[in-house]
Amino acid sequence: MTIIIDWELISAPKDFFSQFLPQVKAPEWHGYNLNALNDSLVTGDINGISPPYEIKNINFLLTQDTLTDFKHGVIQIFVDSASRHAGTRISITS
Repeated sequence: MTIIIDWELISAPKDFFSQFLPQVKAPEWHGYNLNALNDSLVTGDINGISPPYEIKNINFLLTQDTLTDFKHGVIQIFVDSASRHAGTRISITS
């Protein structure tokens, strides 16, 4: 399963979740915050599609400066998921 996150299209955290959650077939009640993202990707068994994933982050450097902390939090969760779920791959392109 390949998930593509286009960071150029993200101007607020809700934009990330609107892009990401449908790709993993997250339930409607999935939260729009990093704790919920961690629960669904690292702990697992929440989304309709389970790891391993290939997560492609494109246009990574084209996000607003106000999203820097959020963006790094997301990437850390992706890394934690990859370390827990063998076969998960993460790529980042500028």
